[in-house]
Formats: sequence, structure tokens, C-alpha cells
Amino acid sequence: MNSVSKTGHPLAQSLAIWLLVFSGGWFVMLTELIGARVLAPYFGNTIYVWGSVIAIFLLALAVGYAIGGRMTRRFSSALVPAGLVAAAGLYIAATPFYQDALCAWLYTTGMHVKWGALFASTVLYGPPTALLGGVSPYCVQIATKTRAEVGRRAGALYAVSTIGSFIGCLITAFFLIPALPLSQITLCGGVGVAWVALIVALALSNRTTPALLALVPILGVFVFAAVKQPGKSWYSDIPAYAYPLKGQTLADFPPEQLGARIKEAQALANREVKEYAAAGRKSLLDTETPYHHISVVQEGPSRLLIFGKSGFHQPQTALDLRNLNWHVAEYTHLTFAGLLYQPAPKRVCVIGVGGAVIPRAMELCAPGVRIDAVDIDPAVIHVARKYFFWRPSRNVRVYGQDGRSFINWAVMNGHPLYDWIVLDAYNDEYVPFHLTTVEFISTVKRMLAPGGVLTVNMCIDDALYGCEARTFNEVFGNVTAFEGNHSGNIVLVCQNGPRKGSMNIYEAAKAARRLRLPPEARIDMRAIVRSLQQTQKWNSKGPILTDIWAPVENLIK
Repeated sequence: MNSVSKTGHPLAQSLAIWLLVFSGGWFVMLTELIGARVLAPYFGNTIYVWGSVIAIFLLALAVGYAIGGRMTRRFSSALVPAGLVAAAGLYIAATPFYQDALCAWLYTTGMHVKWGALFASTVLYGPPTALLGGVSPYCVQIATKTRAEVGRRAGALYAVSTIGSFIGCLITAFFLIPALPLSQITLCGGVGVAWVALIVALALSNRTTPALLALVPILGVFVFAAVKQPGKSWYSDIPAYAYPLKGQTLADFPPEQLGARIKEAQALANREVKEYAAAGRKSLLDTETPYHHISVVQEGPSRLLIFGKSGFHQPQTALDLRNLNWHVAEYTHLTFAGLLYQPAPKRVCVIGVGGAVIPRAMELCAPGVRIDAVDIDPAVIHVARKYFFWRPSRNVRVYGQDGRSFINWAVMNGHPLYDWIVLDAYNDEYVPFHLTTVEFISTVKRMLAPGGVLTVNMCIDDALYGCEARTFNEVFGNVTAFEGNHSGNIVLVCQNGPRKGSMNIYEAAKAARRLRLPPEARIDMRAIVRSLQQTQKWNSKGPILTDIWAPVENLIK
């Protein structure tokens, strides 16, 4: 039933077949995980991207199974499956050279991101995955000597392939993507699996000695990777998801020295303004982390933090280096509407650090305040320090943690309650769905002291705004909106207390007159009061967001 060399060693040929299906299973999962990461900077880290990648892989594998099964009747050579794997590996190894151009072109066509992600997945990963799908039928035929053992052989081969997928998934997700550039993983993975196919082809052709010699470099790579201690990553000074959660201070100076430290940071920023004055638009950082594609761009005196490819997404943070305390983005300024409710906060939690504009201003507005700054990506905290001149005092503790996980931990461990919680967690274009639901907001409320306030940044242009506003109103019974004049951002403010309904402009003006903020904080409370929405712009009747229904991707423009 097969055409393996009759003079070859049966054990060597069986091991070669197992190695081929194991490597194919590994490579499928490596490519699938890499694929989602490649598309995310252009089309977002959304369910559309993951759905597109998974769907194309499943369809391509099905096509490969069907065509591979038919090919076994016409092409009986045992070298065919090795050729299929080698071709798939070389195809994938070539994708880093054109994938960015393809994704950029699809993004600029104006098609919906879900169709762009689907088309890109088809071109980049459909053909090689179909080639890999054709390997299994061939390997079953090669490994089977009699009809009686077809089931046993097929089951064993599919088990080995699935184990390869399992190990490949964990190694890629836990070690490769966090440590290496995507292009390097893709290129090395593609060339590596093609090399394995060469080894298998030699073994099946009864060239055992060349096959063993070719195996030496592969084994050498694995041994090197196993014994080498990886160097400290540039963002690993703040551990992600570390337990028990203790937080980490970034400096040891008291809050009384904050002004002097900001002046030092301003002097450094002024030097960089001069350095980049004639550079136009300049990329300062373009890197992958386990959670984001992070870009830092300099445009004249402005420094931008972007989650995704620069030019394809709106900046998460905009900072004018001529004055680090200015609020270039309206939403960071409007966030301080929370002071109208809580004029002297003692404990604050900021979920979503970004460029640290908000926590820096918090320390200036409320001297002595204790801040817990939470961001899922430790690299973002590193970027805020290195590129956005964040110099927090010892009263600020940072946590590399998902916002919801942090709040859950705080509730379960009796963490001190907060006077103010700021929710400003975005991945690229929207708030992660699990931070929008009534279940999460109810947990946030449990972490607010009596009279405590929650401020949330969002966009008014999206249908998501109405759903979120209804959800917050469902939990707190009061929602006040402060709308930007030109940005499309809107900040919702909710208070933990007996208040029902929103604050009116007269109450807001009265509260603003009582505030005495230091001028260096650059907070114009009169402008914030003028931005108060006096007429509710969201429909109070309609669905709210829950853990089982929160289609945030479908609710944004």
C-alpha cells in the first residue's frame, strides 16, 4: 500500500513519518498564532481577526485533506508529503517580505476590517495550510502495510500530529512570541520545517547517514535553546501576572520632590524637541510585545503612542514635549471631571497607563495621593518611563495585570477601597469587552469607597457609547457625561452613593469654584464644566452589556 524503499530500515522510516507529522502539526499552530499577531496591527486584535485566521486554517486543512487523499491514488511516491511540508515552510518563510504591504493595501481600500482580515488570511496562510493538510493522507498510506491496520496507524499518526500542535501552541505562545520578533519566528520556523522535510525525504529514500547528519543542526538548535538562559527582556523589569500581587514602585523619592523631578524630565524633553525639530515624522519605537504592537512616533514637538502600526490607528497618547503637563488629548483633561465629585482623593486606581499623562497629572492635582497604576502590558509602563518622561513618586505602585483580574484580586483580598477609579484601558481602537460589562462594573463599584467616583473614557460616535452608558447607569444609578469639543471623546462619571441622575451644570460650577488646583497641573475646571452634557445623548432604553453579550467590535465604527 506504499512505496517506501523496501531496503530501508523500517524503524528509521517509521520515525521519519512520525517526525514529519509531528513537525507539520507544530508548524500549523505556530503559523496560526503568528498569523493573528501579523494582522492585529492593521485590523485590530479583534474577534474578526481571530475568526478569519481560524476559519481560513480550518477550510484550508479540509481542502488539503480532500486533495491529498485523491493525490495518493495518482502519485504514490513517499517523497510527496515531504515535498508538501517543504513547500509550505518556504511559502510561510517568504511572507514577512510582503505581508505588511498586503495588509496596508487592504486597510487603505476602505473595506470593513473583517473582510480585510479574511482576505489577508486567505492569501498569506490559505495555500501553505492546504499543503500541510495534504500530508496526513499520504502519511497514513505510507505507514500502512495491510488494510487491517489502517485504523490503528491513522489513529497513531493523528495523535502524534495533534501532540505536535499542542506543544507548538504552548512553545509559540509562551516563549517564542514574547521573546522574538514575529518576522524572525516566521522565517526560522518556515526554513526549519523545510529542513525537517529534507531529513524525512532522505530517510524515506534509504539515505540514513545523510539524514542523520542533516538532523544534527536541528538537534543543536534545540539543545542550545534548552540550555541557554535568555537575557533580561527590555520590558521584564515589571512582571506580568505576578502573584501574590504586591505592585512595584518605580522610584524612591517622596511626593514632595515631584515638582523637581518633573523639571528634570522637562529639561530632557526640551533637548529632544531640539534634536527632532528638523526630523519631520520619525519612528522612535516599533516593536511587538505579548499584548500589543507598540509604536512611538515623533511629529515635531508631539510624541505619540500607538497600539498598532503607525498611520493605521489613532494614538493612545499624545504628549507635547514643550510642556509635559499640557493635555494635548481632550479625554485626559476631561478625566479630571472626577474632581467635581471627589475634590481630595486619597487613593486612586488608574486602569490603562498609556503614556502616563493621567497618573502624572493626578499626583500634581492631589499632593500625597496614593495611586495604583495598572496595565496588562509591562512594556507600556516601560515606554511611559523611557519615551514619555514619567517620573512617579514612591506613592505610585504599578501592576502588570489585566484590569479586571486586578479588581477581582483587590475585592477577594480586602484591598483598601479607592476614592477614584479611572478606566482608560484600550487595546487599539476600543475597550476590551470584558471591561465593559455589568458584571465588571459591579465589581468596580465594590472597590469604591462611599462617595467614590468612576471616570471612563469612550467615543461618542459609536453605538457602543449608548450601551456602555446604560450599563454604567444600571450599576450606579447616575451617569454624567463630559463631551469633547472636537475629538469625539466623551468621559462618563459615576458616583458610588445615593445620587440619582446626572450632575447639572450649576452643581458642577459650584463644585469647580471650591477647587484649588496648582497651576502646574494644567487643569481648567471651567472648561470641563462647560463640556458637561446638559441633554442626555444616549437612549436609556436598550440592551446593556453583559459577560454573555458584549459585541464591542460590532458596535464601533
